[in-house]
Amino acid sequence: MSFILIIVYSFSYAQVSKEEPKNDFEIFSKYGKWGFSIMPVVYKKGTTTKDYGSISLNTQPMYSFQIGVQRHFWRSKEWGLIIGANIGWIPFGNYSFSLKKEDTPEGFDGVDEKSIFGFSQPYIFIPISVEYKKRIASNIFFNMNVGLGINVGINSFEEGFTSLITEDSEGIIEEREVFRYYLSTPDGIQYSATISSGMYFSLKNFMIRTNIVYNKNFKNLWEGEYQFGNLLVSDPTRGDYFVSGDYFGLSTTVFFKKRTKKRKNK
Repeated sequence: MSFILIIVYSFSYAQVSKEEPKNDFEIFSKYGKWGFSIMPVVYKKGTTTKDYGSISLNTQPMYSFQIGVQRHFWRSKEWGLIIGANIGWIPFGNYSFSLKKEDTPEGFDGVDEKSIFGFSQPYIFIPISVEYKKRIASNIFFNMNVGLGINVGINSFEEGFTSLITEDSEGIIEEREVFRYYLSTPDGIQYSATISSGMYFSLKNFMIRTNIVYNKNFKNLWEGEYQFGNLLVSDPTRGDYFVSGDYFGLSTTVFFKKRTKKRKNK
């Protein structure tokens, strides 16, 4: 994305004022202090610990996104402060498992299941970070951010299960539940550490910042258990399931140029 923006910048810079700023960061004062951002997120896959049994629950990374606003302080300085508010969605999990034919009722050739992609209720993420900037070209700036995040509103509970339904010749329906998992969050408010780095690109009508973001939670975001049972051959399986909430994100933030008032000639 940064490479694409450099190309866009090369075409747009010809239309930007060619006056050299009095200092490295004066150009930031031409744009608003509020930024509007969107960030695709890849959450670390859940972890499992098996208590007993032979069936494995396989986990994969989880995908989501955040949208939000940011307020920048001391924009025209080398060091600054950023406070934001993002709305995000945290997946309950992304998993798969297999059951062999011998463990399932007649009519089933085993089970290969992947979780249906779903989200928890929305939550608010409040990032507070210190930013360092370095000018590396006329209208391109490097930035590094370190800070803390507050997750608010993570208090929902999820219950999922897999059932095998059969019907015999007399029309009798039997439902056999073979997999179930439970997830809950330990706390309604959680905290994390964030670090990010990227580039500012100053264009004619707006400024864009693209950053790679890493977020590390201090506690697990989700904790729970999973169980396999009612199998025809295999013994039951039980284990614990954890989702840390750690993620990588690619953030894009837009700052619009300030409007200049035109003076009327008398």
